[in-house]
Amino acid sequence: MTADKHSKTEKATPQKLKKARAEGQVARSAELGSWVSIAVAALVTPAYLRFVLDRVAEHFAYISALPGQPGTSDLAAAGNRVAVDLAIILALPLGLMMVLGVGASLAQTGFIFSSKAMKPKLTHLSWKQGVKKIVGKKAAWETLKQTTRLVVVAAVATPVVIWTATRLASPGLGLGAAFSLLVSRTVLLIQIVAVTGVLLSLADFAFQKRSRQRDLMMTKQEVKQEAKNSDGDPQLKGRRRQLQAELSRNRMLATVSESTVVVVNPVHFAVALHYDGSGAPVVTARASEDRAVQIRDEALAAGVPVVECVPLARRLHRQVRRGQPVPPELFAAVAIVIAFTRRLGHRRSLPVVHRLDPAAVSMSASEE
Repeated sequence: MTADKHSKTEKATPQKLKKARAEGQVARSAELGSWVSIAVAALVTPAYLRFVLDRVAEHFAYISALPGQPGTSDLAAAGNRVAVDLAIILALPLGLMMVLGVGASLAQTGFIFSSKAMKPKLTHLSWKQGVKKIVGKKAAWETLKQTTRLVVVAAVATPVVIWTATRLASPGLGLGAAFSLLVSRTVLLIQIVAVTGVLLSLADFAFQKRSRQRDLMMTKQEVKQEAKNSDGDPQLKGRRRQLQAELSRNRMLATVSESTVVVVNPVHFAVALHYDGSGAPVVTARASEDRAVQIRDEALAAGVPVVECVPLARRLHRQVRRGQPVPPELFAAVAIVIAFTRRLGHRRSLPVVHRLDPAAVSMSASEE
C-alpha cells in the first residue's frame, strides 16, 4: 500500500477529475457555510435590531392613534400591518441565512448533483474504514481544528468577558447603560468568534482541497492507460489510418479509368487529367513513386492513354492538387498532350506508354 502511494507521482488528469466530481468527490468544508452565516448575522445584527425596534415603535404609534373604541376595519388594518411587518422581520434573517449557506457551498464546489454519491455502499460499513477515520490524517486534522477553535475562542472571549464584567461591576452604572454595554459586548464577542470560525473553515477548505488532490494522484501507468483509453489504442489508430489511406487510394485509382490522359515521368510522377471539352482540364489523380506506378498501371489496364512527358509531369505534380483545374500557364502544354492522344487513333487503347518529345511542348510548360 505504501509503495502504491509512493508510485502515485502524477497529478490527476482532467478525465479523472471529471469522473471524481461526477461521483461527488469534491473538496469542501462542511462548516464554512454555517460560520459565514453566523459572521454575517453578527455583523448585521445591530442594524437589524434597530430596524425591528423602529417597526415596533411605528406600530405602537399607530395603535396609539386609533380611536378609543376602534371599529372592525381599524383592527383589521392594524392586524394586517402587524402581519406584514412580522413576515418581513422573520423572512429577512431566514432568507439571508439560506442565501449565505447555499452561496458558501457553491463557492466551494460549484453546482453539482451526484446520484452515485447518494447510493449506499457496503464499504462504508467496513471496520477498516472506520479505524482510518479515527486515526488517519483527516481525523488528526479534525481534532487539531476543533482544539484550535476552542483555544482561539477562549483566548478571544476571556479578555472580553473580564473587561465586560469589570465594567458592569463599576459603581454608578445605570440599568440602561449596563444593558446596552452587555448587548454591545455580546455582539462583539459573537462577531470575533464567527470571524475566527470563518478563517478556520477557510483553512479547512484548503486542507480538504490539498488532501483531495493527493488522493486523486495517479501512477505513470494509470496516466498512460487513461490516455490510451481516451485516444484509442495506437495500433488500432494506425490500422484505421491505414484503412483510410487505402480507401482514399482506391477512390483515387477509381477516377483514373474515367480520365482523358495520364502524364508520367515515367515512373516517378503520374498525373491523371480529365477534359470534357469545355473549361480547363482537371487533375483527377496525382502521385509519386510507388503510387505513380499504380496510377500508370491502372490507366493502362483501363485503356486510358499514358503519355510520358517528363517536364510537364513534374510541373503538374508540383503545382496542381487533386480536383483542381490546370493553371492557365499550362493550358498550351496540356492541349498539345490531349491533341497527341487523339492523333494516336486505335493505338491509344494499347497497354503501352506513349512518349511525347518534350520539344513538342511549349517552352512555358517545359521550363523547370
